[in-house]
This record gives sequence, C-alpha cells and structure tokens, in this order.
Amino acid sequence: MAAASSMRLCGVRRAADAGSSASMRARDRALVQVWDVPRHRLLARPEAAVSDRGLLPALAPDGRSLLTCLPGGETLEVRTLADGRGHRVTWPRQVRRQACRAGKWTVTPDSRALAFDTPDGIRTWELSPARERPRLDLPGHGEWEADFSADGATAVTTGDGVIALWRTSRPGTPLMRYAVEGDAVDARLDMKDGVVRYLVGGVVRSLDVRDALRGDRLREPLERAAFSQDGRSLAAAQRRGGTTVFQLRDARDGAVTSSLSGRTCAQCRPGLFAFSRDGGTLAYTAESDGGTELRRWSVDRRRETARAVIPSYVASLLVPDGGGPVVTSGTPAGNRDNDRHYVDAWSVGERTRTRQLHRRAGDEPSALSPNGRTVLARNGERITIGSGESTRVLRGEISITAVAVSPDGRHLAVAGGNGRLTLWNASGTRRLGVLAESAAGPGTGATPVLAFSPDGRHLAVGREDGTVRLWRPTPPASPEPPTPAPKDPSSPSASPATNCASPPPAPPSAPSPSPRNAPPTGPANVPEAVSTATNGGRICPRWSIGGRAEGWWEEGNGTGVEGPGRAGPPAPPLNGRRRWSTGLTCP
Repeated sequence: MAAASSMRLCGVRRAADAGSSASMRARDRALVQVWDVPRHRLLARPEAAVSDRGLLPALAPDGRSLLTCLPGGETLEVRTLADGRGHRVTWPRQVRRQACRAGKWTVTPDSRALAFDTPDGIRTWELSPARERPRLDLPGHGEWEADFSADGATAVTTGDGVIALWRTSRPGTPLMRYAVEGDAVDARLDMKDGVVRYLVGGVVRSLDVRDALRGDRLREPLERAAFSQDGRSLAAAQRRGGTTVFQLRDARDGAVTSSLSGRTCAQCRPGLFAFSRDGGTLAYTAESDGGTELRRWSVDRRRETARAVIPSYVASLLVPDGGGPVVTSGTPAGNRDNDRHYVDAWSVGERTRTRQLHRRAGDEPSALSPNGRTVLARNGERITIGSGESTRVLRGEISITAVAVSPDGRHLAVAGGNGRLTLWNASGTRRLGVLAESAAGPGTGATPVLAFSPDGRHLAVGREDGTVRLWRPTPPASPEPPTPAPKDPSSPSASPATNCASPPPAPPSAPSPSPRNAPPTGPANVPEAVSTATNGGRICPRWSIGGRAEGWWEEGNGTGVEGPGRAGPPAPPLNGRRRWSTGLTCP
C-alpha cells in the first residue's frame, strides 16, 4: 500500500440505492472506503488491487460487494463488504483476461453480472454461475462503456464519438445511434424521464430517447424504401427467408396497404422505387435473368398496371404524372468490359419498351434529370436521351461515386472518387461549393448515399456508420442565383450552401438556433426516405439510425434535445402529427 503522503483520490462510486458510496485512493493498491451516505457512517475499509491497466475496483449497485482484478491480469475477485471475505470468479481464462484488460467496467443493476469492453463489443458475464449474457456488437476500436436500465432490458453505450441505445434481448442492432461532437463519457440512462444524460467537455447534456424506447421494430429489416412526395405512402422491400418481397405501406402508421407483386432472388440486389409526383403511380424493379424486371403499380387502384423485362441493370428511375412511360437509366446487361463502359436508357410503357440511349460512357451510377431528358454518367458526361449528344460537365471531379439531383432541378450533389462532396448547378457547369472534404467520413473508402428532400431544400448525406448529415443547399431566404466558386474552395465565400453542422453565429438580437425541431431523415442506405419538414433555422444536427435499414421517419416530431444539464420538454410536432418509425428515432 502506498504511503499516505503519495495517495490520491481516484474515484467515487455510489450504490444504486443511494445509501452507500465508495471512495478510492490508489496507485497499485486501493484503499476503498464504503460510506453510509445518509448517516455519514463508514461501513468498511477494504483494500483492493488496481489492475495493470489502472482499472479501479467496481462497487456493486446493491452496495454489498466489490469487484477487483488481482495483479497478473487473469484473476477477478468478488469481496463481500460485510465480512471482508473474497472469492474468485470462475470464468474462462480468456474472459478473465479480457475483463482485466478492459478500459471500463460496469456492474449490472441486479449486481449479478459485470459488463466490460472488448475488441468485439461489450461483453456481460454473470458472476455466479459463470454464464454470458447477450453481447452488444460494437466496432473493434476505441473504448466503450455501458449503463443499464434497472431491469437490464435496455442499455446505453458511449465510445468512439457515438451514443447508442440497445435492447439487450436484441443486441445485434441498436435502437438508435447518435454522433457526438467531442468525447462523451459517463452516459446514464434515465428510463423514468426517457433521456440519456452524458458528459462532454465538462457539460452535462441530455438526449431525449422516448421515441426510441416506444418505437416498435420490424422482425425483419427493410432493405430499401421510398416515400411518395405527398408523404402518404411508403414503398418498402423486406427480406423474408431467401427472397425479398415488396410492400406498400401507409406512411402515417406503417400499416401494409398492399402486397406488391414480384420477388427477388436470394443473391439479387434490392430493387429501386420511384413514385410519380402526385403519388398515384409507383414503379419498382427487381433483378432478373438477363436484366431487370420493372413493374408499374397503381396506388389508388391497388393493382399492377404494367410489367416488362429490359436488358439493363437499372440505376435510376423516373415516373411521370399522367400515365406516361417510365424512364430508366443504367448499364446494358450482358458481359461487362471494364475497359468499355456503356450507359443506356429505356422508355417503358404499359405495352411497349423502347431503348432510347445506348452509348459508351461511365459505368454506374447514372442519374436521370427530373424531366427525364438527360442522364448524368459516372465519367462526368451529361447525355441527352434520344439524340445521344453529350457534354463534359463536373470538371475537376475525380470520377463520381454517388450523385443526387434535386427534384426542383436546381442542384446536383456529387461525391467524387477523392471522397469530396460538392454542390453544383443543375447543368453541372458551375461548382457552387465544397460541402465536405470527406463525404463518407474520415478514414473510410465507403461510398456515401446522397438524397435531396422532395422540395429540394435539404440534402441528406448518409455514411456507412449510420450517421446522416443534413445540408441546406441554398439559404432559407429567397432563391439566390448561383455564383462561380472561387479558386480556393476553402474560402468562406466559396459556397452559398449552409453546413448544418456548423451554423453561423446568431445575431445578438436573435435567439440562438436550436436543433429541437430539425428534421430527422431516413436510413443512411435508403436515399429516398428524406423528410421535407424544416425548422426555420440554419442549424441541423446529425441524426443517426440503428442499423443499415431498420426504420424510417418521413416527418418526425422533433423531440431531439441536446442541452446543458437538462432534458427539456419535447417539441411540438412539426406538422401536427407524427409519422411512423420502425427503429429509427430522433435522438
């Protein structure tokens, strides 16, 4: 035991019943003092070892025992405070070693198990008998810590800049994830108020998670989905066994209104969805032998009106109002030559199909213009459907990995091969600004997903980690003519776009903008599911999803709160009603 003059206070732990707490002074040994807080009485003064990594002993929530890792890093001991006796935990050797090398320990609320972080996630083992509880899957980097609800059914984890909420009975995918600016620590789950409180930069912040706790989740995740522009319908592809089925749902409550015809094979990619502007017609695709099967569905009459197989791998769909032919763009089916890429376009009516374009250009992705007259190829060519005339656009971009066209036809969002996200005018001749140097996130080569809201006022950028960033392509005031970007893209005047993650300071007479009513978006890999709601300010926080395609919001109730030291009441619904959610929540 260290000399008294060199001892320091390392931590304080409070038991769940708030009747006792432990203070610890340590170097290689810890003198633990367990106090009866209400009576100001010292209950016990046990000595305990500090692990080789500096991990302090853990006080059980019931205040009856203390867990410690003995020197050597392979033995855990549970010491009963009443009599000072200790017994060793009989876990497998590898598990004991992982626990002693962990960065954080959490004793579960029932005082029967210990949770600790490992490269595979957070593992939870019962002390006696030695038995593992469901593991929370987390990325294999960074240190994670966990806190559990009193019944152990819900957990919150923090680490690597992310707060995640879990159902411990379904640990594969979190209920929600929320990206935090800075290092969040000491997250605590308050089930009574429905909030997660955490510490970041010396400030206690609160996250409203009531919607996540209430939300029902699908047994099988949705692979792809798209909202109609009128906000009434949701088209969804859901995996069932070895195939994918298509459904039409009511966007208000998620109820299935129509089971659509057609299925996909087990190895086939999810198809595409596209609604007409009036929401009355849906077109959707499924891969088939020799190309793509395209089906047309009448939303009002609830029946299929057309079906055709085209020899093309479709990458973009456009459904005109009034029953006109569906326009597709993609890559011709057949053997692909990596040195000779082609793009094609088809017009598919109820009884006919016509190939309107077959031209050498960049491989997918390709994107149709809102009027269906041109297609943007991966190599930066804008090609006129019908004539095949092309114009080189998007000069300065190093290939194109993802592209989105605003429905109002004013903007192009482009993710380049160098990872940069840029905003362009509709014709692709003028770059309006650089939105992010790394669209998919730092240190990743993943392709981001880009989507504009139906009114073109917001751009959503989904990352592989599940986070979604919202951007406002133009100021919320009247439309402003685009201006050429200056030579230095990092210049503040380089872009009229507003980065929602970095709002400008509010004028002294105006209140600070709040993220409470910012619109949540759909999942990062479902570009069609984007909210049209706005909050009238210039700040949009990042919203996250639990998993790749576990749920959608069209228009949320804006209960996301991040404020110092308090949860705050929920904000009123943006449009007077709440939309359906199946796993995605507004953090």
